[in-house]
Amino acid sequence: VQKYDMWHSSNFTGIDYVEYIPDEVIREISEAEIQWIRNLYESFEFRRIRKRFIEIYCDLKDERSFDARTKLVSESRSLLNILQ
Repeated sequence: VQKYDMWHSSNFTGIDYVEYIPDEVIREISEAEIQWIRNLYESFEFRRIRKRFIEIYCDLKDERSFDARTKLVSESRSLLNILQ
């Protein structure tokens, strides 16, 4: 996974990403599930969402205005709503 120079929240209950997947999890995922994850991850819609998420968090890294930060965080939290 490519690392980006962007802001990361400091709330450990909502970790933005992890650097590894525990072996216990890997063993429980079937090949069909891995293919499903890969297809979703590489889909046009998910790539668009991922790109916008990265843009938002890169902006948050340098943004100091409370109102602007609130708007950006709110947008980031709504990005996946389109998939529901």
